[in-house]
Amino acid sequence: CCLPKGSPNLYIGTEAGNLYILQIESFSLKDNVVYWNQATAGLQSHTKLHPGSIVALEMHPYNDSKLLIGFEKGSLVLWNFERNQPERTFPPVQYLQSLCWHPDGRQFITSHSDGSFAVWTANSRQTVPEKSVPYDPDPCKRMDKVLWRGSDSNPLVVFSGGMPRAAYGDRHTVTVMQGASHIALDFSSKVIDFLCTYDNGDPVSLIVLLEEEITAFDLTQGNVREIPKPYLCSLHESPLTAIHHCTNVSHDFWEILEHFAFQKLHAGRSKWPVTGGTAVRGRSAPSRDLVITGHEDGSVRFWDVSSCFLGPLYRLSLAALFDNVDDIDLEGPEEKAEIDWPPFVRAGSFDQFSTDQRLAIVDINFCPLSRILTIGGYGGYVVMATFNNQIQQHPITVIDVAFSPGTRSIRRTADALSCKSGILTMKPGFQPELCVLCRPTMTVTKTEVCSDWGLVAIGTNRGVALIDYIQKQAILVKCTVTEDAPERSLWRFQSLRKSMRNSFRRLRSQVRRGRSHDSSVEKASGDSEETPPRGQRQRRRRVPSAAVRDQDNDDKEKNRGNGVRSLHFADTFAYGPESFPSLWTGTMSGNMLSFHIHFPSMQQRRSELLWAEQTGLSACVWDVQTMMTKMSYCVHWSNSTHSIAPLLVLIKVNMVKFSAVVNGFTLGVQALVRL
Repeated sequence: CCLPKGSPNLYIGTEAGNLYILQIESFSLKDNVVYWNQATAGLQSHTKLHPGSIVALEMHPYNDSKLLIGFEKGSLVLWNFERNQPERTFPPVQYLQSLCWHPDGRQFITSHSDGSFAVWTANSRQTVPEKSVPYDPDPCKRMDKVLWRGSDSNPLVVFSGGMPRAAYGDRHTVTVMQGASHIALDFSSKVIDFLCTYDNGDPVSLIVLLEEEITAFDLTQGNVREIPKPYLCSLHESPLTAIHHCTNVSHDFWEILEHFAFQKLHAGRSKWPVTGGTAVRGRSAPSRDLVITGHEDGSVRFWDVSSCFLGPLYRLSLAALFDNVDDIDLEGPEEKAEIDWPPFVRAGSFDQFSTDQRLAIVDINFCPLSRILTIGGYGGYVVMATFNNQIQQHPITVIDVAFSPGTRSIRRTADALSCKSGILTMKPGFQPELCVLCRPTMTVTKTEVCSDWGLVAIGTNRGVALIDYIQKQAILVKCTVTEDAPERSLWRFQSLRKSMRNSFRRLRSQVRRGRSHDSSVEKASGDSEETPPRGQRQRRRRVPSAAVRDQDNDDKEKNRGNGVRSLHFADTFAYGPESFPSLWTGTMSGNMLSFHIHFPSMQQRRSELLWAEQTGLSACVWDVQTMMTKMSYCVHWSNSTHSIAPLLVLIKVNMVKFSAVVNGFTLGVQALVRL
């Protein structure tokens, strides 16, 4: 279809090769239909076959009575509506994909299925122009769309596709060529369409519509820089792995976050080229709501959800804190060479593949009052960051927490992350100060922070650790793994890129082995066709029976492990008539552990060490007499920054059911009592 600017008609090309004209106001078709045999009448007799469907239409930039028609098999027709006949026809050179007029109206450009483009002169009776293949000599994929703008002395050519088929046929690219500059914008999602915006006839920006996002680039500079987006920011630019919601954020902290968003939006000289609307952030909303999301690439993002507008406020990346972060492409480290051509430039923010899955964030805790952000990662790390509005230079304190079950040997795990040492420059915002690394490497299942006490509890698939982030040291490490509940290590899981890379390697090796086997089998078949040689017999794959598969599933269900599932800090009377600080832990197998925390006086809080011990309440089943004794005590929970549910004891006639509710997890025990 083609809808010229200010035109009352819509031009429609069909698969049959005919052209119809639709009146927009009346929404009716005109009687004058341009049939394919009329349009191609000026071609030579041996080319008067069906030209295929109409794949491209574009009106002349200065004459509304001339329409350039492009057919699938490459034939081009300049149709004159005043004369109702073709003004000029152009023979095919290759299957056609798109066409575009030059702004002067004297020339036009076409893109083809072999990755080439050709420049035609409208008023010349030239034969076939010479094609240009930007990424020859290898066979290339089709060039989906091409734009030709700029002056004759400094033309601008923008096209999508056209990459070498064998090496880079799976890439989604838009190439920008202007003078000596040649840049291939490499996107992570499929390119749908693109266009240029102009200022006094000169192209100033490039807008690219992708399957997952929309991006804009500044064409006034040679490096084609990306313009920050004020809206339409994708929530899943990197896969979403964790989320945290905060309500009633303080006004001063909210203004700081909005200032960060304003600085990012106006960081460059170029403004967003799309106009026509005003982004409303909901300043008059009754509450200031904040959503913090964690992503697979190790980034944390703050979003404004006070109204229906989802606005980005702040972004923190943790990938720069570690030394041994993998940055492996699909080809692998030993197969990846320096790519000088094509000149790829990473573009867009959407990335569905993570370079290192250990960076994935699985748990987020944020205290709006103390402005302490705690982040737990899949690679066994916990980072605590405090908010500072100034640039700081300081090292990051690293604490290694070793979980040793002592009941059996530890299985092989994934490579551990290592935090950078030395003085690091921290930008304004959330600045990491403490990094806790779990050994062996395992995923962090839960984190809990108590700002009043200066403690953070870390739960993993092996146990629980209690960290004093004021003195920056571990005060308790408890392993919860037992013989009947095997630990879950991280080494079995790998990133999608690594898995695909290994799969492609296995396929290539199987193809090579298959070729050698085919030649040997052909030789052996001449001697014996019924029975192949012993060395050439194919091995049958053993398929387990249904009973074996069901037994394996039952074993997996039983051995869910004693990993920590829930954590909660509480000031409780459960240990006696006086209240004591405590940490309550719930495991995946249904056990509950209680730890008594001993604090020094407030004057010696930063100098003397804290210590914690496990109490006698760390059992899964409490007998009736113990529970009835504990009912005489009341429970007082710490009211620091969030509301906490009390301990509930429920008793029924003929059926006694005890439930201890600690931070959202319920420990239920049923005892049948005969009355």
